[in-house]
Amino acid sequence: MIADTWRISPNGGEAIRLTHNGGFEPRESPDGRYLFYLDRPPAGLAIGGTARLMRLPLGGGHEEPVLEGVRPFLWSVTDTGIAFVKREPDFDAIDVYRFSDRWVTRAGRLGFRIPGIYTHMTVSRDGRWALATKMVRFDSDLMRLDNFR
Repeated sequence: MIADTWRISPNGGEAIRLTHNGGFEPRESPDGRYLFYLDRPPAGLAIGGTARLMRLPLGGGHEEPVLEGVRPFLWSVTDTGIAFVKREPDFDAIDVYRFSDRWVTRAGRLGFRIPGIYTHMTVSRDGRWALATKMVRFDSDLMRLDNFR
């Protein structure tokens, strides 16, 4: 069974199904026009696995793929785009998919690896800072990354 994303008014009422081919980690665009989400939950992914980031117009329309290879819990919607962790062979980096031209640019290279499990990242709406977990043996530290763009 594939989980989908539904919307219900805060005042109650009938739930409206938004996605029909899976929908995990939904996040609304700053202008409220789109819903971004992953096409499958992490339970269907191996540790360190990736999913496809999708975009759905909330005013009606068809879903479309935005990015391939997005790691669950390691992406965030900002005012200007979508920040996400990109795993390279020798380092992790934060890349940004820009809404303005639909290009991906490198915001910065991290000085540590993001753990493969039990991890999250969030970026402020203005894109000035990010919070990410850093694994230290069997514990995790919360790291704040400033002015990374």
